[in-house]
Amino acid sequence: MKLKLFFLLVVSLLLSSCVSSSRIYYLKDPVVTKTDSLDVNAYEKKYPDVDGVCLNYERKIQHCGSINFFFNGQQWIYTSSVLYKVLVLNPKNEKMTTFKLPLNDERSLNKVYLKTTSPEGNVKLYNKSNLLLEKKSSGNIEYKFIYPDVKKGTIIEEGYELVYNLHAFNWAPMEHYIELQFLLPCEKFSFNYAFPKGVELKMKNISLNDTIKYKYDLDQKNNTKILSYSDTNIPEYAVEPFSPFYKESAKYLQFKVKSADIASLEYESIKGWDEVADHYKDFTKDRGSVFYSRIAPLTEQLTKNCKTDLEKLDSVVSYVQNNLEVDYSKPSTSYGEVLENKKGDMYTLTGMVYSILDKAGIAGDYILIHPVDEGFFDQNYISFDQFKYPAVRVFLNNKMYVVFPYIKNLPIDIIPDFLQNEIALIISKEVSQIVKITSDEFSYNALDDNYDITIDTTGRLTVNEVKIIKGFPAYQLRRNMPELNDDNKDKFVKSLLTYQGSEINVENFEILNRENYNEPLELRFKYTIDNLVSINPDDILFQTGGLLAPASLKIISLNSEKRKNPIKIYNYENNNKIITINFPKTWKVQTEFKDVNIENCFGTLASHTEVQDGVLKITKINNLKKTFQPKEKIKELCEVIGANPNSIVPTIIFQKK
Repeated sequence: MKLKLFFLLVVSLLLSSCVSSSRIYYLKDPVVTKTDSLDVNAYEKKYPDVDGVCLNYERKIQHCGSINFFFNGQQWIYTSSVLYKVLVLNPKNEKMTTFKLPLNDERSLNKVYLKTTSPEGNVKLYNKSNLLLEKKSSGNIEYKFIYPDVKKGTIIEEGYELVYNLHAFNWAPMEHYIELQFLLPCEKFSFNYAFPKGVELKMKNISLNDTIKYKYDLDQKNNTKILSYSDTNIPEYAVEPFSPFYKESAKYLQFKVKSADIASLEYESIKGWDEVADHYKDFTKDRGSVFYSRIAPLTEQLTKNCKTDLEKLDSVVSYVQNNLEVDYSKPSTSYGEVLENKKGDMYTLTGMVYSILDKAGIAGDYILIHPVDEGFFDQNYISFDQFKYPAVRVFLNNKMYVVFPYIKNLPIDIIPDFLQNEIALIISKEVSQIVKITSDEFSYNALDDNYDITIDTTGRLTVNEVKIIKGFPAYQLRRNMPELNDDNKDKFVKSLLTYQGSEINVENFEILNRENYNEPLELRFKYTIDNLVSINPDDILFQTGGLLAPASLKIISLNSEKRKNPIKIYNYENNNKIITINFPKTWKVQTEFKDVNIENCFGTLASHTEVQDGVLKITKINNLKKTFQPKEKIKELCEVIGANPNSIVPTIIFQKK
């Protein structure tokens, strides 16, 4: 598709010589005069939970210029500018006092200025010469500047303009994504997108009931149409546990150029999902030479010792995951070349596994999955960006498996959380289909937490803790686990423990199955704590330090009074916690424990306690289920996960016999 568009633009640029539209957007120079100071106390009262307030945000984009590349060197001009003004309420937050602008090309930054106004009214201006330019390993660059002398009440204004000269080898973006909600509250927002009259846009619906009220205007004088959106008093987008992704709950605009008819330039975007599928059909072929297929002998090698199709699937996927690297530097023309170079892009690696499985007699589908962080799937918005992750789907023993050959060490029975229960496009040799990839067996996450605690007569705790983690969280922890050394081991181990904020002395730490991704990950700890037990003449107080909270795959804190987002749980979770507390037989338990049985729309919580001579045993079972609920139900979630204060026993009281 892109190749076709490339040649179309080349021919059009060579033949045409007509002005399409005049440029109407320019970033204005900053005003240096003093401005009236703001009532910072009033803003702090109005916005008590944020570190700053966006006073005004303006975003402007325009396609304009001449199409006269061959005869006089004129080109399409694509401009994008941002003007942003924020009131700083917490200068200790680094993000409030740092300017960052990532770019692909240094030459595109046409104009930039930064301005600070102190609470006393003093104005300072900075420009491009003051910025630090950093080159990233990816090849991209980033401009950076740290504002000096920022204090509460400082107003920071940032303005920058990007200009791209476009020609046959560098053409304008045909699709745009515009955020309409930010991490800070915004009092005034505006967005304008100007384009020639001969261009028609297609908007993406962001939900079943699309509520984004944009409008179109016509500027006859400049031969330009304008898409615009404005809003006021936009609340901040809150990052909270058990929340949907940004595109699932926040406001945004997403649109593409559907067609263009400007002079001799004619363009029409893809019309249907079959056209998208056609782009990937080549990956479902052997892609070997006419006389020889490299994957035929590889198939024999990988499957000859396998007794079942499930073993064949595991052998093929594991081989590609562990022996081939993901690389996009040079597209591979054949699977033989991929095997020789031991690398390929994720689409090619997925296609090769599809072909190997086909040769092994395992029928499957090459699919592209719509990720959950892309938000609502609009079937009428035809775009390559809606389906981003390739995979192979097979059915074995009445069970669906979705495998990802380019994700190293990912077991064949686990699908990443953000791809579960999502829409997928099946790349078929005949007619492609859109289906939903759904199964309750995907990534059934679980945590078994076992504690054996001994309290000696001096009040010292010795804890033997075993965590057994299953499902996608175990995979993530393995991938993110650092190479442990003397410098980081103690800090990493303590981050995994239930006890937080106490004096912990870790005596032993062991990891089982770290490299065996098909088995549960097991973590074993032994540590002592000296400051949780207070021995008095008549009684003993044991500060549990969160020990008695239900087990959870996430250490979280929920504020039920200030919840802003709806609640979404993406996976089933089964969390079991068994606590055995051994104490001197000269003590007896004074605290009264009540069994707990809670069930609501989020799952269940059950707790049972047994007391014997010198032994206290507490069992907590916590099950969460996939669900989407309004924010008003946050207290019910707190009950099930044990974040409710009533679910936690902060202190156990023993009495001397």
